[in-house]
Amino acid sequence: MESLRESTRLARQAAELDPGYAVSWALLSYKTALQIAWGLSSDLRRDSEASLALIDKALGLAPNDPTVLGYCGYAAIWAGQAPQAINYLERSLAINPNNSFARFGYGHALNCDGRPKEGMAQLQLFIRRAPKDPYIGAAYFFLSFCYLQLGEFQQAEQAALNSVKHLPGLGWAYLGLAMSLAALGRDTEVPQQMQKVRQLAPSLTLPAVEDFWRHAFRKPGQAEKLITLTRQAFGA
Repeated sequence: MESLRESTRLARQAAELDPGYAVSWALLSYKTALQIAWGLSSDLRRDSEASLALIDKALGLAPNDPTVLGYCGYAAIWAGQAPQAINYLERSLAINPNNSFARFGYGHALNCDGRPKEGMAQLQLFIRRAPKDPYIGAAYFFLSFCYLQLGEFQQAEQAALNSVKHLPGLGWAYLGLAMSLAALGRDTEVPQQMQKVRQLAPSLTLPAVEDFWRHAFRKPGQAEKLITLTRQAFGA
């Protein structure tokens, strides 16, 4: 978490040194939104509003820069604005279809917007095209939640296992695996994964995770599916 704080500080410093450079503001919006994504935010609304203000600043300077649009799109997901995120990421990919960062963010944004099949297709495309990309673990993590939304729990487990393989220090990845195992009725295997969650991400309490699902997934029934599985994992 110290690395996130330091990278956020550096992004802010870059933006202040050259306030006309849009990428710095877009990067800062992304870093600010990661507080939400990593379960570190103590105030989802405050951090969302801060990230959205930075998005406006960045896009006001460079509305058609694919890198700016990619960072802003990813940030908008965690700010609870999936439709807005999709708009930015589609525009980024229209300009640069090979923007792998925008591609995997696009897949997750589609899932957050209640379109898990479309999200799954984008994430699978990312994985095929960039199997050694540094974001491959995050892509598998997002893919696992597409499968959970679709009720395809064995595929969710496999995607979560791949996420853990690539991101062994990410508490969220173990939570995704625990939820998949709970959905499969393999309750005796869940506590081991939940122990990893508590060790790696103590901020991911049940109330915090429930609030996060409601914040990120706005379509009727989406958050409820994940909350049910989360409660099963925490209660196993």
